[in-house]
Amino acid sequence: GNGNGFDDVAVLSPEMSISPPYFDFGAHYTCISTSQDFELTNLSPDPNNVIEVYSITTGSLNFHVPNFNPSTLTPNQTKSVRVMFLPYAEGFASAVIVIQTSIGGFLLRVTGE
Repeated sequence: GNGNGFDDVAVLSPEMSISPPYFDFGAHYTCISTSQDFELTNLSPDPNNVIEVYSITTGSLNFHVPNFNPSTLTPNQTKSVRVMFLPYAEGFASAVIVIQTSIGGFLLRVTGE
């Protein structure tokens, strides 16, 4: 590995979709939270292909994924995940949300100001 922990990260997968693939929270007042949802969908046509979603994390102080619990996605199942943006300082903020699953890791970029 190259030491950054992202050896197995894929942005797109034929087995799972992330929608939207990126989002911008826009401009918000400092210390007032807002939230948006994104959806994970298991696209596999194989009825036995269950995707385990182990963790959804971000290393940012501005963005949080509250109340996430590990879960499974059966084929054609969609799970909604909430991301909260709480700007603690003025200016542009960006983060990468890391979604760890049984089929690898995925990245979702979020921004706000």
